[in-house]
Amino acid sequence: MTFSVPTKYKWIILVAGILILIIIPFCLWGERIDDFVKICIDRGSAHPLKIGALLVALLAGDIVLPTPSSLISTGCGALLGFYGGMLASFVGMTISCISGYIIGRYAAEHFVKKLMGESNMQTLIKLSGKYGRWCVLVTRAVPVLAEASVLFAGLGKEKFSEFLLVTSMSNLVISGVYAYIGSYATSMNSFLIVFVGGITVPGIVMLTLQAVIRGKKVHGVR
Repeated sequence: MTFSVPTKYKWIILVAGILILIIIPFCLWGERIDDFVKICIDRGSAHPLKIGALLVALLAGDIVLPTPSSLISTGCGALLGFYGGMLASFVGMTISCISGYIIGRYAAEHFVKKLMGESNMQTLIKLSGKYGRWCVLVTRAVPVLAEASVLFAGLGKEKFSEFLLVTSMSNLVISGVYAYIGSYATSMNSFLIVFVGGITVPGIVMLTLQAVIRGKKVHGVR
């Protein structure tokens, strides 16, 4: 005897499954990697290029690793200066986005299609084509949602050239902000500024998004 799962539950399972896959590594190894990154940044002045390359590699693996991307990007600015830090952060973040897109489009497609069914997959593709680039843009600086939006862009077969353009522009701006904070912290000789900046910027983004969502709800009620 077989049971069919209602469509709304399939969507819930898909979204929850992707979020859980992203969150679990943070729960298991997040604290250890955070401590490792802090040590690297704090002691990286002796070998800035080597530590900078390591931070870029960690950013590039952010789609599958529980890396504190905001702290790492700020650290790149502290170790490599504004322009070098911005470039390093941009490269690492963009590689991570491309990797996530590839995973979503090719590695996860068979499983998701089996779960969702052909009709729901077509719906996902249509939604991605209509809203995908905006979701990627809005969530780029928000932990967990940033990774999830990239995976969904791949699953929804968003046009790669448009995806790359949106993520590249967003990554460049975000990298510039973090690199500036990091380079300023170096001039002040304060690791505390690096740490605070690395957690404050995404916090501001999340609060702004919440305010926008509340505003839309209020406007909708009227």
